Amino acid sequence: VRDGLLYYAYYDGGVRVFDLLDPTRPMEIGYHSYPGFAWSAHPHDDGLFYIADSSVGIEAFRFHEPAFAIRTVATDPPIAVHNRHQSIELKVSAVPSPRGISGAIDQVSARLVGDDPASEQILVAEGGFFTGTLPIPADLPTGRYHLQLELTDDRGRIYPFEQIYDLYPGRDLGIFEGALADDWQLVGNISGNADVFDSRQSLTLPQRFRATFEPDVPFDPTGYRALRFVFHPGTAEDFATNALAISVAGHTVRLSLNGDDSLAVSLADKRWQTVEIPLAALGIGTTDPPPELHTLLISGNLQGTAHIADLALVAAIPPPITAVREQREDPRPTNFALAQNFPNPFNAATTIRFSLADRAQIELCLYNLRGQRIATLATGERPAGLYSFAWDGRDDSGHALASGVYLYRMRAGHRTETRKLTLLR
Repeated sequence: VRDGLLYYAYYDGGVRVFDLLDPTRPMEIGYHSYPGFAWSAHPHDDGLFYIADSSVGIEAFRFHEPAFAIRTVATDPPIAVHNRHQSIELKVSAVPSPRGISGAIDQVSARLVGDDPASEQILVAEGGFFTGTLPIPADLPTGRYHLQLELTDDRGRIYPFEQIYDLYPGRDLGIFEGALADDWQLVGNISGNADVFDSRQSLTLPQRFRATFEPDVPFDPTGYRALRFVFHPGTAEDFATNALAISVAGHTVRLSLNGDDSLAVSLADKRWQTVEIPLAALGIGTTDPPPELHTLLISGNLQGTAHIADLALVAAIPPPITAVREQREDPRPTNFALAQNFPNPFNAATTIRFSLADRAQIELCLYNLRGQRIATLATGERPAGLYSFAWDGRDDSGHALASGVYLYRMRAGHRTETRKLTLLR
């Protein structure tokens, strides 16, 4: 810390600079990211600050504080769906430097950054905000991106701002549906050729099997919520050494074989059985950034011959824009809290409120009493503030839910809170 500025080394996230003029409301006023690993940052009397980098040694920088900083960024839609949304509507607000640095805003620009270079859009000043439309190229792969904005003042000083933006797939991703998908390979001791079993094109699993499904190009699984397939026990019989497991990126889920678990199949039930494994159980969606999907392994040891078919990644559905209305209020709260919805019980609509003391990645979801997620009301990064969501009692597919008791759960960073609500039709 020097002269009221905090220089924070963020390892592979570079260095971030915060203004501590008001210690109760530190404001991020700049950052520097680069392909290195910042262990520490040291501001010095000569006006420079020095970064100790584990890969290149010592680097020296000079920070020029801009006259303005970006405060909020609103995106519509909050999550885009491939081939459904062609653009992102942006609405950006900026505030003057708390140190009273003179200057004016010259321009605000935005771009969506992934693996390929992104086109830059200049936003237009309108009614105290900066607004604009950011195109989503039709061939842009689904996944997690960074929405980067730059505010430039009239002296050329730049304030960068960045937040996560997700592009969801518009449909499920078939891996084996009657035949192996063209852009996937199958490695292991089972044949990739489909056999007809019980009127369904399927893959036959021998007694001891190991099947590795590999995409031709590893991809970001953001926007997929589950792995689904159908299983038929065939001639497999109950035996002590039986095992059936699914593995992705070192995370393994072992299925119960007696049908008494939420992740289970029954060897006694000689019919096709649908299995759906949440990707979170396989370690996908639990880290940021999410790891690319390189392999999907299905392995087991069954006394007899079994069959699988219709293997696919299930696309998540963002909450309908018409079903949830979000409103951010002031003043800034002092703690994280999830309020009881009102009215409760409700029929047509209810309001859920929560407060954030600091900027955080949030997720507000609805569950039934069996713990199954049925609606996602809000996801993404939010600045500190008081928020309210009006919800009309529909699931992620837009279907009206039946009367009953449901759970709504709020995650903000590492904090979680859950409450009950009652829907009466």
